[in-house]
Amino acid sequence: MPTEKKYPKIEFKILPDNFEKALNSNDKTVSEAYKKWRKEAFPDWWTIGELEQEWCLNQPRTNSLEIFPEAREYLEYRLRKWKGYNETMKRVIRKRIDNTYSIKDKFSRWFRIRVIKTFDGDLLRRTEKEIRGIGFLLTPRAERKKNGITRMDIDRAREVPFDSLLQFNQGRFAVCPFHAEKKPSLYLYKTSNRIYCFGCGYSADTIKYIQDQYNLSFIEAVKKLN
Repeated sequence: MPTEKKYPKIEFKILPDNFEKALNSNDKTVSEAYKKWRKEAFPDWWTIGELEQEWCLNQPRTNSLEIFPEAREYLEYRLRKWKGYNETMKRVIRKRIDNTYSIKDKFSRWFRIRVIKTFDGDLLRRTEKEIRGIGFLLTPRAERKKNGITRMDIDRAREVPFDSLLQFNQGRFAVCPFHAEKKPSLYLYKTSNRIYCFGCGYSADTIKYIQDQYNLSFIEAVKKLN
């Protein structure tokens, strides 16, 4: 009877989720304290995020575009198409919002704005998601690896609370930095962590906001948020 081959047992000491959140806290006092604690008490322990990043960075360097280079032309076409649709959607939403100001009844005006947010806003978010996805595919893997950008870094950057980037009145409205205004019209969608300006139609997640605010590339914005 053949003997069963035995493989070496690998054990990972994983830090709990709340410990990892504290390490990545936007409050530097908290994060530094936990980093010191970890160095002293848990030197050989990993976070789930670190394991995911290590796995991503050690994947083969080939990607779909290296295997199918002819797909680049199609992806670039799709990117142009989605960007065009995105700009059209912004103009339509801006026009619809402008039309609501002519409605005298407050409840009707509020209801119309809610409808625009729910349906048109959802379509706009879908277009921006497609643009981000295609843009990521068109970024060479070697460049992403060289700059240390992984899916985990991007997801973490998008989860940075907008409250830490802008000051919102009553937790919802802020003055839009992209056009002159006195009354705050930049609205925060807390559930999706996105902003939308009812004055100029600007819409963004945290990465796009940092890109536009500081004139940074996508990779630079992700690194800044991490």
